[in-house]
Amino acid sequence: MLVNFRNIVAGTSYMVGYGGNLDRCTFLGFTDRSEKYSEKPVHINAEVMLEVEGCKSFQELEQKDGTYEHGFGIYALFQDESNKDVFAAYLFKGRWCLGTSADKCQIEAV
Repeated sequence: MLVNFRNIVAGTSYMVGYGGNLDRCTFLGFTDRSEKYSEKPVHINAEVMLEVEGCKSFQELEQKDGTYEHGFGIYALFQDESNKDVFAAYLFKGRWCLGTSADKCQIEAV
């Protein structure tokens, strides 16, 4: 099965990264807008998150996020299994990205 942000599930391990550099990570879940730069997962998968947000697509969610103060929004949280660091992917111009350069986030099955 092709892995993407629509079908990842909290608690599952994936290979995640960008530019071909992937690390084994656990998907923790999606955040909500309750805290600025939140690191607290709230939604276990995209279906639940989009339903709660009243959106049908990530593009619609990104447009909705654009109406909030910078720094508020939805993030996909991952924990690197080797060093336990938590990091977030974010929506930018219609795709999930990592880092300050908005590199496309790659996700693959383990």
